[in-house]
Amino acid sequence: MQNRHMWSLDALLHLRTFVAVAESLSFSRAAEELMIGQPLLSRRVKALETEIGGELFDRSKRQIALTALGADLLGPARDLLARADRLEAFVRAAQGFDGIRLALPPDSDPRSIARMIAAAAEAGTPLHVEFLAAAEREAAVLEAAVALTVVRVPIDLAGYSVPLGLASATALTDRERPVHLTDLRRSRRDPGPPRRILVTAEDDVPLFREPFSRSAAQSGLVASQVEVMTSTTNAVATVFATDALLLCSRPFARRNGLAWAPLADRSLRRTYRVQASDTQRNNARLEELVTGLAPLIGVVLDAGPVRSDGDDTAASDEGAERGDRGREALAEAWR
Repeated sequence: MQNRHMWSLDALLHLRTFVAVAESLSFSRAAEELMIGQPLLSRRVKALETEIGGELFDRSKRQIALTALGADLLGPARDLLARADRLEAFVRAAQGFDGIRLALPPDSDPRSIARMIAAAAEAGTPLHVEFLAAAEREAAVLEAAVALTVVRVPIDLAGYSVPLGLASATALTDRERPVHLTDLRRSRRDPGPPRRILVTAEDDVPLFREPFSRSAAQSGLVASQVEVMTSTTNAVATVFATDALLLCSRPFARRNGLAWAPLADRSLRRTYRVQASDTQRNNARLEELVTGLAPLIGVVLDAGPVRSDGDDTAASDEGAERGDRGREALAEAWR
């Protein structure tokens, strides 16, 4: 192994992965410990084996074991990682490192945010969360006011997708049957004003506002039926006090005690991508942390990772397959 590779961040990352597997003698337990997907862990081990020029683990039996080469590498690898950790601690102390600033949507799930902060702390990186609307988050990460955020992007660039629907004080449809915007057209037999649809600042971005306005107009809704609310709290209060409907995700409606029905037009949804500030692009520690937290980020957003077939999964942090897709989507978005 050449010295320039041995001391590279990638090599240290691969060595850390090797040591985790060697100490647990389990790819799955090591992946859980490092908060990464097992496919990514396997690729790192394979890359290290390719670099060194030999297999580090005997995979021929049910229980993996170190090869002679792997056993010889374990001691020096531990020593090198310990020295790297001491050096990193020195640098962090010298720079007064106080953690990573992360900007999230105002309607993110508080309990999931708490879990994510705890997971980041366990990984040795303090996470400071602030809440900004979509346009504000994009500006903040461009100006390096925050290190990390999630931005709204077209579906083909997205790592996460959030199905949207309409929340109401009482059930809008039976058994959460999809609702068509045409159902909300003003009836000639109804002398009252048409039912309002409240849109929060999170969806008041051209990427979503333009297709939604177009769909509303084609469905026969009048422009005054769609109202942008700057305060999410006020929007929820308005729904409880009137017959207005709130455009939001199902988990958000449930957290706030509202009934909810999905939109029949499934193209009307939030699609996100993780975005780091330019100053953090070479921060391998942050990249590893974010990739590991992929499932929790999805839950925070009430989202699931975008699947290749264009569908998405329910917002839950359970399921290794979903977690792996999320991690890979974030790793790709980072690059």
